[in-house]
Amino acid sequence: MAVFVAGADESAFGYGGGEFFFGGFVAPEQDWSTHFANAWQERVLDTPPKLEYLHVTDLKTPKWRLEHGIGEIDAGRKLDEAFRVIRSQGSLVPVTAYLNAEHWWSAMEGGNVRMLVKTPGGRAKKRFDPDYVCFLRFAMTVLLYVHDDYPDAEKVDFVIEVNGPITKHIRRFHKATPKGLRAAGRPDLAALVGDLIPGGKERVPLQAA
Repeated sequence: MAVFVAGADESAFGYGGGEFFFGGFVAPEQDWSTHFANAWQERVLDTPPKLEYLHVTDLKTPKWRLEHGIGEIDAGRKLDEAFRVIRSQGSLVPVTAYLNAEHWWSAMEGGNVRMLVKTPGGRAKKRFDPDYVCFLRFAMTVLLYVHDDYPDAEKVDFVIEVNGPITKHIRRFHKATPKGLRAAGRPDLAALVGDLIPGGKERVPLQAA
C-alpha cells in the first residue's frame, strides 16, 4: 500500500487581476522523503552559498538576497539546479489549478457570493477567495491521478504553506471533501483523502512547489 504526498503553494500575477495559480507536485511519500529530499539538500540548499530553504519569490527579491548574502547570479544557479533536481525525479507529477482572478472577483462581487465563517460573536460572511476553489480543483486532480495510475494507493496527504486565515478555511474545505465525493458518487476517491498538513518553507514539497 502506497502513501502519496501532494505539496502545493499559491501564486498570483497582477494586482486584483491576472492569473491565480494553486499548484505543485504529487509523488509517493517514500520518494519525497528519501531520494528527492536528499538530492534537494545536497545539490540545491548546501551548495555555496548555503540556504535554509528555497523560495522563488525570495530569490528574485534584491532586498532578500542582500540580507542573505546571495548574488543574482548565484540565485539563478540555485533555481537552475532546483529545476534539474525536479526533472530528475521522474515520479514527481506537476498539478496546477488556475483561474482568471479579475473574472473571479467580478463574478463573486456581482453575485454577492460570500461564505459563512465562525466568529466569537457567532457567524459572519467572508469574501470567497480563489484559494479555496483552486485547492479543491487541485485536490480533485491529484486524487483522480493517484486513483487511476496507482490502484494500490492507500491515501494522499496534502501539504500546504501556512497562510493565516486562508489555511484555516482550506482546512474546512479539505475536511468536507470526502463527504462531497461520496455524495457525488465517488466513494473510491473519498477513501483516498488523507491529512492536510500546513507547513513552513522548510518543508521540501513546498519548496519544490
